Amino acid sequence: MRAWVKGSRPHFGLLITGDETPHRKRTREFASRQANERPYIEVDFVASCDNLPPIVSVNALPQFVNSGFTVAWSGQDQAPSGCAPTGIAAWDIQYRVDFDVWINWRFNTTATSAFFDREITNGRTLQFRARAVDNAGNRSSFPGAQATTVVDTVAPTTSMAPLPEFTVQSNFVLNWTGADNISGVANYDVEFRIDDGGWQQLINATPLTSFTFTGAQDFTVYSFRVRARDNAGNVQAWPNA
Repeated sequence: MRAWVKGSRPHFGLLITGDETPHRKRTREFASRQANERPYIEVDFVASCDNLPPIVSVNALPQFVNSGFTVAWSGQDQAPSGCAPTGIAAWDIQYRVDFDVWINWRFNTTATSAFFDREITNGRTLQFRARAVDNAGNRSSFPGAQATTVVDTVAPTTSMAPLPEFTVQSNFVLNWTGADNISGVANYDVEFRIDDGGWQQLINATPLTSFTFTGAQDFTVYSFRVRARDNAGNVQAWPNA
């Protein structure tokens, strides 16, 4: 309509439709009852000087993620000098897997974050990008990838070096190793038990792979076990002693 008023587009008339279902014998008529004037439409609008699209970005993601995570985005509307921006009205968010085609995820949303819970295979690369439209109707174009992360859903594995069946030492060293297929081992938890008692925490969330156990008593059986967590947050189940 703005283009009609400015004359930049031809005006071929206005078609108004309603419930005019033929089998219900419904029609719609418009007529002027004032003099000989035909019906007309009066267009009333306020012109905006904001003719620039918003600038948008997706917030950085962790290098590795596991099952589900939050994606957030932000932006700022812009306008020519001397003109007030009209503000962002809505956002469109897309993602892609392993640099393949972009997939629509959130469209015409007013939210600035969402929880991504779609099932993605272990080891795949995820990328996100965003665009926005402002209240003057200016829409930004989709850029390239704005945030990237790698999916790691598999927990790490560990093994503990064997101890001698018997020892005369009250202090002895525990050694263990760990491995992870994608994000790498972040830290370890170690537990122990005395004879057939319950498991007790020895050390927690340590990056070390050895520990000196002290104060062992004669005629006592000590058992040890270790588990690991990776940099994506996956935690190994406790193995047997």
